[in-house]
Amino acid sequence: MKVLETTEGIGEYFAFRARKSQKTLVLGDEGILISEKTAKTLGVSAGDTLTVGEGSSAREVSVSAVYENYIGHYIFLSSGYYKSVFGEDPVFTQLLLRYEDVSDAHEDAIGKFVLSETGAQGITFLSATIKWADDTLASLNNIVIIVLVAAALLAFVVLYNLNSINIAERKRELATLKVLGFYDTEVASYIYKENIFLTVIGIAFGLGLGVLLHRYVIRSIEVDLIMFGRSISLLSFGLGILLTLAFSMLINLVMYRSIKKINMIESLKSVE
Repeated sequence: MKVLETTEGIGEYFAFRARKSQKTLVLGDEGILISEKTAKTLGVSAGDTLTVGEGSSAREVSVSAVYENYIGHYIFLSSGYYKSVFGEDPVFTQLLLRYEDVSDAHEDAIGKFVLSETGAQGITFLSATIKWADDTLASLNNIVIIVLVAAALLAFVVLYNLNSINIAERKRELATLKVLGFYDTEVASYIYKENIFLTVIGIAFGLGLGVLLHRYVIRSIEVDLIMFGRSISLLSFGLGILLTLAFSMLINLVMYRSIKKINMIESLKSVE
């Protein structure tokens, strides 16, 4: 819980806005602002009440709005609202600082001065939080790459097997087309059109199921301190569609050799 002495200039330190509408939120004396991650964890939303504190100091506060935030999750109160709820003036124990030089040497000097000269109990640098988040996401990126490669290989194997079975079971049909005078390219296009049509249907279903799977995975791997992005960029959809179509085209080219090797006479003589 963070109580602000004043909201003047707070936009230089915190961006209070709704995630979906990107509407700027104002911290007033009518309620609190709560991060989206905290709101989901506690099961509250704008307009609900929330109990803060423990024992005899517990008080109910009203949730004014839910703000977008991804690292570190808090509830914010104005000093006026805090006084109206707890019946006393807040004691401010934290300072927010801005400075231009963000080098390690300068921050080390600031840390040593603050801890040795001012009697402060601790100091936290935003750069350290960003570095920790980057390291965490970097380790997750390796997992994402492994999953993508495994999914690509699976798509390739599945498409290859489906096409192989399709050609093997329709060998007599394809041989008949050759006997009737169809060229290899014409017979191949006969199969290719079906494969492309089925691929498009698979993409349509896959995108819908992929969105649901994305939501489940993102919420499953989150830790309490971090909220990952919920949105999927159009670029991700586009890359997924293009890669699937590329695999389908590649399989069609590989299968052309199998179609070309179909023996017209032997296939027609086979007994079923």
